[in-house]
Amino acid sequence: MDTLKLQEKVTEKTISKNYETFAPIVLKIMPDVEVDSRNEALRKLAIDNMIYDFSIDSENFISEIFNSYDNAPIEEKKVLDYFKIYFIQDDNDQFSICFSISSVETEKIGDKDFFFKINTHKIEKIEKEAFIKYSTNYKNKLLQTINSKTWIGGLQINNTEAVSYKLKDLYFYILKHFLINSTPESSYSELFFEMIKFEETAQESINQNKLSVVVRAQSVSKGRAQAYDFGRVYP
Repeated sequence: MDTLKLQEKVTEKTISKNYETFAPIVLKIMPDVEVDSRNEALRKLAIDNMIYDFSIDSENFISEIFNSYDNAPIEEKKVLDYFKIYFIQDDNDQFSICFSISSVETEKIGDKDFFFKINTHKIEKIEKEAFIKYSTNYKNKLLQTINSKTWIGGLQINNTEAVSYKLKDLYFYILKHFLINSTPESSYSELFFEMIKFEETAQESINQNKLSVVVRAQSVSKGRAQAYDFGRVYP
């Protein structure tokens, strides 16, 4: 389902009302100065095979996520409350991010979860077995290097495997950047994901020295929108 068909399913009045009511609660903006410093902090770790940003066609992303969820049985939809970004390594040890619609908030996976990996500039659904292989590869290889470079107070921490969001957060993000008052000529055409590392002194203890990811909408005509970091890192 393309963006125009999605727009036809809801009225602009309803979208705007829902967004104004709920979005300020769930969408958290990360100032550019913090994004830049945290991206630079990750780069300074000089981790082999690390990739620092990813761009994805927005229409493809929305269509793949929407159709997969829309085609799920009703009983499964009742428990699929989370949208997660996992860190993975493919068969060539290439680092990437992988998306999941999940019934579990943490880095663990549920029986009915489904997964998407990046293929060039788009995403495609993959089988759970493939996801497990890629995520296990990351945990056994690159994560071990990251852990060795992110000690706190002389103790090695277990760094990030996944960033977890409420599925409704993704819903409002898409509404704001791709559906409200959008036309093919004026809408954002891409999602831009940027890797970061929080400071050792980050205010939230769960974030301290942890890797995470922020997302922006972007296009040639509109540039890059503000960066959003509304997820929770796990473990």
